[in-house]
Amino acid sequence: MMIRMKFTLMILFLLLIPSLVSAAVTVSITQSGADPGSVIAERTFTISGSNLDENCNSATIDLSECGVCSISENETKTISGPSVSWTTLTASEADSQKITVSISGTCTPDSGYVTFDAKTAPSLTVSVDPTSTSVTQGSTFSLSLNIQNNGETTANFGSITVSPSYFSISSGCSPSNILGGQSSGLSCTIAASSSAPAGSRTLSILISPTNADSVTKTASVTVIAGATTTTLGGGGGGGGGPSGPAEKKKTHTWTMITPGVVEIMHVNDPDIGLKQISINVRNRANNVKITVTKLVGKPASVVHNISGKVFKYMEINAVNLVDENISEAKIQFPVNKSWIIRNNINRATVALNRYHNNVWERLQTTEISEDNDYVYYEAISAGFTTFAITGEEVTVTTTVAPVATTSTIPVTTTVPAIPSEVGGIPVWIVGLVIVIVVVAVIAFWIYRNRQETALPVETELPPPEELSY
Repeated sequence: MMIRMKFTLMILFLLLIPSLVSAAVTVSITQSGADPGSVIAERTFTISGSNLDENCNSATIDLSECGVCSISENETKTISGPSVSWTTLTASEADSQKITVSISGTCTPDSGYVTFDAKTAPSLTVSVDPTSTSVTQGSTFSLSLNIQNNGETTANFGSITVSPSYFSISSGCSPSNILGGQSSGLSCTIAASSSAPAGSRTLSILISPTNADSVTKTASVTVIAGATTTTLGGGGGGGGGPSGPAEKKKTHTWTMITPGVVEIMHVNDPDIGLKQISINVRNRANNVKITVTKLVGKPASVVHNISGKVFKYMEINAVNLVDENISEAKIQFPVNKSWIIRNNINRATVALNRYHNNVWERLQTTEISEDNDYVYYEAISAGFTTFAITGEEVTVTTTVAPVATTSTIPVTTTVPAIPSEVGGIPVWIVGLVIVIVVVAVIAFWIYRNRQETALPVETELPPPEELSY
């Protein structure tokens, strides 16, 4: 009986295998730029049915549970393979919707469905700060962009570009995707080429997501004529010190410097005497202008001399940036190796000095690198004013001083001047008197001691008349 029951159950299981293997119709939804599991409202999307029984010859899409859906093609299609699709569907904004696909014909009828949300498309609004600024030809300026996505679907990026061609993005302006209802802030550094025409110009900024309409914003930029490097006077040496007659300048302008962002002015001119200046501010500073000037010598305003050999004098002036707002300024500068060798300079003593409050201050200076021609240093300064690069000579006395001291000290310490008289009396007489006095004192002390010990013995002798014979 038990064997017969097992056999019956096995037969039933084998009969059920086809129904277990066959799966329901798989329905999926696709739309470019939409969030997963959703569609962008009012845009065409595609519904596909797959895993179809190839014996079926008819497929129907059912929109009865998608009250916001519409289609511009036949809802029923003849099929001859494992899949079918409808590509002209649209949906208006609404809550979760459901679309069913069913198949029929010379097969077992089957169906499947998909649920999804219809969301509003990404919609961007952009603000620019500042809307008006200035820049020197060949320099950079900063703009802040705030991009708001007012739609429900994620705004996918995309790019940001600027025009005309004499403006270009130097750094920043790298947007990321912005979720629906969210915003993103960007800090963009824009460069103006040296050939940018002087005068008031309009900068166009094109913000282009891949799944939303592009947005264009503008800013007014006043381009200031003039090269960033200007030479005054004639001639000039190549890093040999302050004696040359040439005076050079280099200027850099920032529209805005914000706390926490290190701004760098690249000088890269050994004749001026600097490689670069890195600035970090405590509070936001606008329209900052830094000018570095190589000086031909100590300026008349500096009334104090500085110790050591001077390699270069220079001046760094700041407009719209006070010392109190400088969190830290790092100044990198090169020193010519030929100058170090020619002047017998100990390169460990090279330093940048700042003239502040009528006093030369030696700044914390560190050697950072070198190449065939230069040794590079970095100094930290709390502000900008007149500076001098100096070094101390290697002194021979640091190595021979111990030998000189050892040979001369015995002469002066082992042969002192001995006085020949004391109070006008020869020293040997004074010494002789002292010896006589000491001997007399000792002799008197011995005599008294003997007298005191001999007296008791004499009193113990009996008188002569008491002797008996």
